[in-house]
Amino acid sequence: MKLKLVFYFSIVILIAFEIYKAFLILPFPGSQHQETVSTAWTLYHYRWYVRIVLAIALVISIRSVFEKRKWIPILTLILGSAIAYLTNFKMTAESLFHDVETLAFTTPNKCILPNDALVIGVTINGTSKAYPIRYISFHHQVQDTIKGQPILVTYCDVCRSGIVFSPMIDGQHETFRLVGMDQFNAMFEDHSTGSWWRQVNGTAVAGSQKGKSLPIIPSEQLTLAEWSKRHPSGLVMLPDPAYSEKYASDSFEKGFDTDPLTRTDTASWKEKSWVIGIEFKGIARAYDWNELKKERVIYDTIAHQQIVLTIDSSNVNYYAYIVPERKKIGLAIDNLTFSTQSEIGFGTLEPLYARQVFWHTWRTFYPKTTRYGVKQ
Repeated sequence: MKLKLVFYFSIVILIAFEIYKAFLILPFPGSQHQETVSTAWTLYHYRWYVRIVLAIALVISIRSVFEKRKWIPILTLILGSAIAYLTNFKMTAESLFHDVETLAFTTPNKCILPNDALVIGVTINGTSKAYPIRYISFHHQVQDTIKGQPILVTYCDVCRSGIVFSPMIDGQHETFRLVGMDQFNAMFEDHSTGSWWRQVNGTAVAGSQKGKSLPIIPSEQLTLAEWSKRHPSGLVMLPDPAYSEKYASDSFEKGFDTDPLTRTDTASWKEKSWVIGIEFKGIARAYDWNELKKERVIYDTIAHQQIVLTIDSSNVNYYAYIVPERKKIGLAIDNLTFSTQSEIGFGTLEPLYARQVFWHTWRTFYPKTTRYGVKQ
């Protein structure tokens, strides 16, 4: 009788373990609102130890359950095996979002994407490449090299967060894989140590690398037309033929997606409202997208530094700059009508890294953030 209990208890524990392990790192209802990343990493990192112990218990006790009613233990084993298979081969980030198999590029004039398609552009030592959001939002990451410098281009569509990192850790080139999600943000695992890194800021939150951060490589989010105009000799990523049918349309880029995870709130300061997030000298600030479209040009001060945030007439392309002395520019610029960045008049200013994200993402990972135009 005791061995029978060991058998069924082991099956129940195995099922509960596999379900809970998957639950913590996938966007199931209620799984993304708690601080469980350490628990998720521990369960995942030590999963084989748990499985081996349970397997030994099952081997020791399996004979005792086949004395009578053999169909009950058979169904129990089938159930446990099915759940283990689903949670480890079907309900995983890697099975849902695949890495790029064929990474190729073309010139802007040969690109099949429409001009208003959004891209994440990167320029290193005069060489520019653009990564269409509809491609990288499916893969979540693209590992590439520009001028001999490795880069990690990432995008999380649940956060509307595109960011580029240097995948160098302690002088070594590291590779990553998508392992899941925490707090509605993509989570990557490095190959060498199995540590987990957040997409939104490149910080390791579990494992031996915990506390380290990947260096951010400045990038720009623009329409393909504007990026091509600014980088006519640049290259644009082509779709991977293996996944051409799985890439999204332009509904997400334009804010028309109806999926609960990737939809857009059109009102200001809602969970899925768009904001421009800027972190400068340790100070984080969010700018409402609707306010930016209304004002066109926003002057602000962060850490005693004048900055300017602008949007062109496409209502898509945005730019941020450091202003040495605002008086040298003049308030007359506020009333200009412009269509492209080159017409704005800020071309000689130093660019300031800014990115478009959902408000809930910026608020979650930059909890001390202030909101422009909103009393704190």
